[in-house]
Amino acid sequence: MTIHDIIKHFSSYTAAPVDPDDVAKQIKLAGIRDQIFFVEVDIEVRVLRGALHTYVLTKGVYSDPDICSDIFYAANQSRAWKRLVCCKELLHILDQSVSQTSTIDDFDKLIRGLCVPPNLGSINDGVQIWTDRLMFYYASAIVFPMRARELLLAAKIPAGQTLQEVAARVLDIPEPVAMLVLSDNWPSLYKAIIGSK
Repeated sequence: MTIHDIIKHFSSYTAAPVDPDDVAKQIKLAGIRDQIFFVEVDIEVRVLRGALHTYVLTKGVYSDPDICSDIFYAANQSRAWKRLVCCKELLHILDQSVSQTSTIDDFDKLIRGLCVPPNLGSINDGVQIWTDRLMFYYASAIVFPMRARELLLAAKIPAGQTLQEVAARVLDIPEPVAMLVLSDNWPSLYKAIIGSK
């Protein structure tokens, strides 16, 4: 299973909002992880909104070990941001090994790199930083499925509300995600994301 497979799976999803548990279920069904836990933690969202920790859990001498992942997410962010962050961190389970951090030094370097706004970053920032930034777009494609976008664009929006506000409320997603996915550029970006022509 790839990130593209998960995005395609949710692309026709109309049950709003997309639940991170449903994304985790797809990953577990593919046999990539045995257990996935969501853990709310006290971290500063200006530095880090969420993180993934993967480990092996051995139940006994003669039993097969479970491959587990903890999805840590900051307690002091809105439910909409928690949903996006959990989906984004779940997608990191599917990262290539070169994109993953395995030491404290790698993790510290990643956090320092992510503190720099993307427009001030450099191509030399490294694959881990660029992969993390790309995951925002992948997660956006999941929490705001393409079919939901089509339905919202065709819907009659109540007076005094914007389409972005309605999308953010109905899908329980951050407004920046609603703005991104409702933009005119999204369909071509989406095609590039899922690798279709």
